[in-house]
Amino acid sequence: MPPPFPRVRPKGSPAPTSIPLETTAVLGVAAEFGAVTIWQLAALLLGVVPGAVPLSLYRRLRLKIDRLRTAKLLTIAIDSTTSRLLRPAERAEYRATAYGASRATSHRGRRRNLLAALDETNWVESGELTAAFCADIADEHARRGKLQQMVVEGLLDVRHQYNDGRIEVVFPTAAGHRLLGLGLPIPPKRVAIRHHLLTVESAIGILHERAAQRVASPEVPSEFHSYLWDEPLRSRAQKGAFVRRGMRYDSLPDAELWLKSATSDVTECIPLEFLTSDYSEKTRQSKVKKLPPSTQFFVETPAMVAAIERQTKQRPRLLRDLTQPAPDTLLSADG
Repeated sequence: MPPPFPRVRPKGSPAPTSIPLETTAVLGVAAEFGAVTIWQLAALLLGVVPGAVPLSLYRRLRLKIDRLRTAKLLTIAIDSTTSRLLRPAERAEYRATAYGASRATSHRGRRRNLLAALDETNWVESGELTAAFCADIADEHARRGKLQQMVVEGLLDVRHQYNDGRIEVVFPTAAGHRLLGLGLPIPPKRVAIRHHLLTVESAIGILHERAAQRVASPEVPSEFHSYLWDEPLRSRAQKGAFVRRGMRYDSLPDAELWLKSATSDVTECIPLEFLTSDYSEKTRQSKVKKLPPSTQFFVETPAMVAAIERQTKQRPRLLRDLTQPAPDTLLSADG
């Protein structure tokens, strides 16, 4: 069985400084969700939203995944997407140059403190620097400008992680499943991988929403129990059934997220459905009508919220509202 998942960190909590890299932990998350991006995998291991994953921990996980792929326990597929929710955020890291380190004592105030805290070997993310040394500056663009000016003057080096529209998707192999004591993997259909990943993103959003509710109501189911996506749900619906040509099954959601209470044995099932622009109005109306009333419907853009509410009389949720990092952990390309 997959290992226990970490408790989700509430928004605004300090950024994680370590990531579990045990083989069973990494494989367990990938197997539980069928397929995930590396950023989603890191987020689930750390208990944060993908946009709040520190770059240093992402790189450590990336190296671990390369070793697991060499051992044929995981595979990686490259996919392209225009979805801002799935593409990794552009990030920047800084370190002191040799010149900057030698000139630290000749500066005063913010610059002196910043250069004294950096060295020539360790890279530090822009968000950490602006939070520590530019907290008195309210405007984010002004914060970035302080760091950029120091780069121009040769005091700091900067390296960027740019977003080229490609995402790396991790799939567990049959050997990886055997290591966990599981049956053969049932991977998501490649043609539907983007939809699958957006549904995983929805589950991460619900986990963080429930983590916030846990503060006021500890008895509310808020801890991860299990996740069933499209293929396992269909297998469960067809189990023991006599299949004939032309048979139709009841409408199924894209996934079911099961949560448990931290104070009791209570569990709760939250059906998840991601509505895309590819669906016709008739398909959307059918899904809203036939799926359970407890189903959480998600969309990617504000325009889709208005369109689906007009067509179905049901207001879906905008996914980015749940997965946006807290302001103090949001790391942009320039700070």
